[in-house]
Amino acid sequence: MGSTVTDAVTSVGGWLFDRGMAGWEVNVLLAECAEVRPLEILGAQCFELDAALGSLRKSPQAHAPAVANEVFDNDDRVRQAVLLAMRRGVAEVSFWGPGTPAGVDRTVTTVEYPLTSAAKVFKSHALCAAAAGEMAGPTETFFRGPGSGSQLRRSITAATAVATTARTMIVTATPDQP
Repeated sequence: MGSTVTDAVTSVGGWLFDRGMAGWEVNVLLAECAEVRPLEILGAQCFELDAALGSLRKSPQAHAPAVANEVFDNDDRVRQAVLLAMRRGVAEVSFWGPGTPAGVDRTVTTVEYPLTSAAKVFKSHALCAAAAGEMAGPTETFFRGPGSGSQLRRSITAATAVATTARTMIVTATPDQP
């Protein structure tokens, strides 16, 4: 969860693209889904955060929630959902933005994600569509929480074996998932 489409594209757009190309269903949750063309370029769908948070109890849980530090720090609903996923240890939780998320800074590690050539190209096009005025760099930096244990790896391996796609939920601004 981040604050805007531009925030998501700038901070983790290449990673989103690569996840989608690897067969993940990439959903970006925002407060408002307006001007979503940059996300579509990356292969991601946008959902409004309020609706997504309301349906979390009824729908399958995300395998890899990624959350903007700003949203994690300022939205109690998001914070509770992410902390629950981290406690359960079955989700690979990632954070992006300046600094580390409040209250979990001792449990996260920094990740330098190297973008594929295709991710750089698609992210650059998405940045252009978002009028961000920059090109994609070679890496994206974010933080990874402790909830990426072997249980997640086993479930992804099993899902791949039966040609099922894993689900990822990216939260940005204040998104939603149906």
